[in-house]
Amino acid sequence: MEVAAPFLHTFFTRLRSELQLPLDGAQYADFLMLYAAGHGQSREGLLDLCKALWLSRPALAPRFEQLFHECFQLSTPLPEPGVVPKPTPKPEPIPSPGPLPPMPPPGAEQNTDRPAPNLSRAPALADIELEFGAGEGNGTGSAPPAAASILETPFVFGDHLSLPFRPRYARQLWRKLRQQRYRMPSRQVDVGGTVRKLAQQGFLADLVWEESWRFAQRWVVLLDVCPGMVPFRQMREAWVDLLEQPDANSQVELLYFSSAPGQRGERFRLFRQEGLTQGVYLDTLAKAWPFGQQVLVFSDGGGASAGYDSRKTAAMLAFLNALKALQTRLAWFNPLPAAQWEGTTAALFAQAAPMFEITETGMAQAVRKALR
Repeated sequence: MEVAAPFLHTFFTRLRSELQLPLDGAQYADFLMLYAAGHGQSREGLLDLCKALWLSRPALAPRFEQLFHECFQLSTPLPEPGVVPKPTPKPEPIPSPGPLPPMPPPGAEQNTDRPAPNLSRAPALADIELEFGAGEGNGTGSAPPAAASILETPFVFGDHLSLPFRPRYARQLWRKLRQQRYRMPSRQVDVGGTVRKLAQQGFLADLVWEESWRFAQRWVVLLDVCPGMVPFRQMREAWVDLLEQPDANSQVELLYFSSAPGQRGERFRLFRQEGLTQGVYLDTLAKAWPFGQQVLVFSDGGGASAGYDSRKTAAMLAFLNALKALQTRLAWFNPLPAAQWEGTTAALFAQAAPMFEITETGMAQAVRKALR
């Protein structure tokens, strides 16, 4: 069958302009990748694929479907993905021009008078509104009117237009967490404290060591890379970039799993590479963790899928219990809104671990909980 594909860019543009959906070029590229892989080969399948990737507000679903069908009717059908188009016929050769006219003799007069340029028709400069994104301010610049048509585009490029948080505000929140400090005993003897303890108790059971301030130096970040997390790839990269800001007081260790960590008996396996290579067991990692190690999880917890895998659910619950037994400070960040957790395994995991939305409110709650 044939699939109407040329309307996709028009449909994508109308979603941005009429429904005010926060979409950008990266999300359009994700759609093209899935479409090229063979998804959405029918009209209904294409609508479902667009809704899964681009519809962030369910209340706009009726208008979303109306725009889809309007653009579909105005489109020109293309063959479905994988079909090789027919080669276009070669154009006819252009006939060679005739002989050039003879040059005038050297002594002949030539009309070299040229009209003076009309300075009154020089292109005037126009003030153009340059949009830098919401919350970043606007500016005006001078450019010829021809440049105005170039800037008249529905795409307003930025680093946060498709994110549910402002990167600047999120960086301020995580900076508070990176600056968290606590007292730790050093290797130097506190002479005054040792003498006072001896005077109070009458005997000396152990030396008193001096304490020094230490900053939170290590975060362990667990990232879910299952196929269902592909639509949240850009959000995940932006969220990880916030954690990996250059700072001498903190270090970030990234580990990966797919849906749930692999389980062998009482041991759980994670991976150091996104391609699920270089496996390492949880008990091996925990040997280098201090007391109260901060562990952050990025996963939808199965909230984006309608299926239910009892084996993976049991493995994830056992993994969360193992992290609690290691006295870790756990926080789960879910890219889906909290309203979509109900009726899925995400609601079950939210009871076993503190789960937060990846929004400004959710991250503020997580930071306040970590600073207690």
